[in-house]
Amino acid sequence: MYSKRSATYLPHHNIGYTKGMVEELRSLWKSRFVGATLFQVRLSERYQGSGLGVLWSVVAPVLTMIVIAIIFPLLMRMKVENYVVYLFSGLIVWKFISSAITAGGDAAVGYKALITKVALPSFLYPVVVVSVEFVNFVLILIALHGIALLFGFDINTHLFYLLVAMFVTLLFCVGIASFFSLLVAYYRDVRQVLDVIVQACFYLTPIIYPITMIPEKYHMIIEFNVFYQFVRIFHQAIYQPGPPVWQYMIAPAVLAIVFFLAGLAAHHRFGRQLVFRV
Repeated sequence: MYSKRSATYLPHHNIGYTKGMVEELRSLWKSRFVGATLFQVRLSERYQGSGLGVLWSVVAPVLTMIVIAIIFPLLMRMKVENYVVYLFSGLIVWKFISSAITAGGDAAVGYKALITKVALPSFLYPVVVVSVEFVNFVLILIALHGIALLFGFDINTHLFYLLVAMFVTLLFCVGIASFFSLLVAYYRDVRQVLDVIVQACFYLTPIIYPITMIPEKYHMIIEFNVFYQFVRIFHQAIYQPGPPVWQYMIAPAVLAIVFFLAGLAAHHRFGRQLVFRV
C-alpha cells in the first residue's frame, strides 16, 4: 500500500524571522569546525610571504600612530594631556571597525569558489573575516600597552570595562560586516564607495582631535555618529584616568545587538541566493 503522507516544501524566506535567525545560529554552530579551518587559512594567507609575519600587522599601524602623534599636536591649537594614549586608544578601535567594514564587504565575494560548491551558512564568511581582524586588533592593543610601559606613558586601563568594550565592538563588527557582505554581493558598486565613506567618517569622528575642539552646540550631532560611540568607550577603558562611565556603554551595546540581529536576519532572507550573486 502507498503511504498517504505528503511532503510540503516551505521556502526558506517564508520561515518567520525569529525562527530563521535561530536556525542561522544553529547552522553556524554546526559549521564551527569548517569556520575554524577557514580562519586558520585566512590568517596564514594574510602574512604569507611577509618577513615579519604577524609582527608586521602590529608594526605598521603602530608606526602610523606614532607619526600622527608627532605631527598632529604641532597643528592643534590646544594641548591634549597624554595625547599619545588618547590617540592610540581611539585609533585601535577605529582600525578594527574600518577593517571589518572593508574586509566584510569582500567576505561573500572573496569566498565565491566555496559558496558555489559547498552549502554553508552565508553568515559564516563575515564571522571568519571579522575574527581575523579581531586577532590583529588584540595584537595592536597589547602592543599599545607595551609601548606605554616602555616609554613611561600614563595609561589607565580599566580591565573589565575594556573586556566588555571589546566584546560589544566585536558583536557590532560582525553585524555590520555581515550586512555589507550581502550588499556588495548584490551591488558591486558599493565596494568602490566604502573606502571613501570610511575615510570621511574618520575625520568626522573625534579620534585624532578631542571633542572639546568642536563647538558645544555641535556635540549633539557627534552623539549620532555611530563610530564615536565606540571610540568613546575605548577612551574610557584606556585613557580616562578616573572610573569609566558605564552609561556610555549603553548606546554601543544597543547598536551592537541591533546590527548583529539585522545582519542575521538579512542572511536568513538573502543568504541562500548568494550562489547566484557572487
